Amino acid sequence: ENHYGEACNFCLESDDCTGHYTCNFSDGSKICMSNWNGTDCNIWTGQAYTCLHFTGSTKTDDVRGLWDGTITCPSGGPFVFTLGLLSPRATRVEGYFQLMYLNGTNITSFGVNGTYSLSRMSFTLIPVYGSSIILPINGIIGQIDDDADNMSAEIYSRGSRCKLDGSRRTAFIDACQNNASCVRTGENIDDFYCCCEPGFKGERCQIEI
Repeated sequence: ENHYGEACNFCLESDDCTGHYTCNFSDGSKICMSNWNGTDCNIWTGQAYTCLHFTGSTKTDDVRGLWDGTITCPSGGPFVFTLGLLSPRATRVEGYFQLMYLNGTNITSFGVNGTYSLSRMSFTLIPVYGSSIILPINGIIGQIDDDADNMSAEIYSRGSRCKLDGSRRTAFIDACQNNASCVRTGENIDDFYCCCEPGFKGERCQIEI
């Protein structure tokens, strides 16, 4: 059982941290599942993703989370915004920006990316796609306070500047700890499992062996 071909090569199907493959019945070679590659089919080559955990605490070396606040402009508005920063690394910022009127009417949503300086606690965001005719955003340059709970920024829009003030509603951290990798199994936020580095164990690889 589990031996294939004239050479009787052993192969046992796997879909866990050891690999993601089926077996070739003719010779026992591994057939990687969709979006997996490598000798043991354990290298993800599909669309990048993160496995995040919501926490009430904040970290100055990580600006990920949901930020809310207001935007005031010389003309137009005022507006409110939600900024979701989902960057997998502290120095590179990726996420989305949602702009609304004060009454909650949505104006636009678009992706953003940019950079974050840990030493200066400053960030720069550029729209990845879309923007708003009412408030066309060319870029956002801002600052995080010492506790990483509040932000202030200037929005550059058609040669004018708008002022942004916001606070972090909740923070995101990597759910898989100690440099562990995560494997998504569905669309829900908890649909994943962690693959621990040597020397660690536990559901989130939080226990040192």
